[in-house]
Amino acid sequence: MYVLDTNAIIYYAQDDARVIEQIETLFVGNVPLYVSAASVIEAFSPSSLPQKEREAIEGILLGLTFVPIDMTIARQSAS
Repeated sequence: MYVLDTNAIIYYAQDDARVIEQIETLFVGNVPLYVSAASVIEAFSPSSLPQKEREAIEGILLGLTFVPIDMTIARQSAS
């Protein structure tokens, strides 16, 4: 099981070959992949995000399990 952070998602969207290879290996191996609400917010936060990257982010998110943020997670993340 892996939780992808914002950087992994952004590098994937920017066609970083090393990140793409690692993530696709996980997809092929049917490894459970998760993404937090915070990472989704951060990935889409630049208002100048190129359309190609926005589409790539949308695409990778389809293969991830979404983890919402509750109070416990928010507090633990802050420490």
